[in-house]
Amino acid sequence: MAYCDWTDVESVFPLAGTIEAVGDNQSELLAEASDLADAYLAGVIRTPVEIPSGDTAYPRLVVRVTALLCADLVAARRFDGPEDQWQHDYDGHSYMGTRFGHRAMAQIQAMRQAKAFTEEQDTEPDLSIPKLDVSGFTTTDGTVEVRFLNGRFMRETRTTYLFEVRTHTGTVAEGDLSWIITRDADEELYDVYNPLVVPDTGWINIENGLQVRFVDGATAAWENAETFEIVCEPFTDQVADPGVTSREINLA
Repeated sequence: MAYCDWTDVESVFPLAGTIEAVGDNQSELLAEASDLADAYLAGVIRTPVEIPSGDTAYPRLVVRVTALLCADLVAARRFDGPEDQWQHDYDGHSYMGTRFGHRAMAQIQAMRQAKAFTEEQDTEPDLSIPKLDVSGFTTTDGTVEVRFLNGRFMRETRTTYLFEVRTHTGTVAEGDLSWIITRDADEELYDVYNPLVVPDTGWINIENGLQVRFVDGATAAWENAETFEIVCEPFTDQVADPGVTSREINLA
């Protein structure tokens, strides 16, 4: 499924519809641009990209990047001179394309740099994935899934979230599952008077890009007072000390 519509392409390149007016061809270009977006964004966010819970469209940045990549494919059909196709290096990747493609690459590069670590400094396990501990489940056989909306946690400190079931035999299917959530042991995001209500199996935004979703198990019941914990690492501290490195230099 394409991440954007043809109208999004025309919003960044008004002549796109004049260059390619056939609907089927437009659909093929949108699909190709979405595949390219997945390839370029794979190192930055989780792909394929999903529509966030409660929304009706993909994140705006994904839409814009895809529209620009599609506009690049369209423009390349008409703009093929050296003045229209130029080359630039993006963190070791040499990209040649029209101004639309370079605008897309610039936005992707900005997202990549915001992760604040290089490949050799990446700490295992991957800090771009929330760490989930469900050891507090003893009876519940439901499933918990966690992720970051844009591939990273947008808080500058390491944060731990404790989720505790606050309904007796709650179920997602019946819409009566609810939780209290405590941040860093003493800050209540949702308490017993204002619990987080789970209406369905869609993704739920907690804060700072953290999302969770719940799926009933075979017994379709979440037992009261059972818990799970999520640990999120800050995007500003996603590096490991690579240690001392050496380089051989040929002086001959």
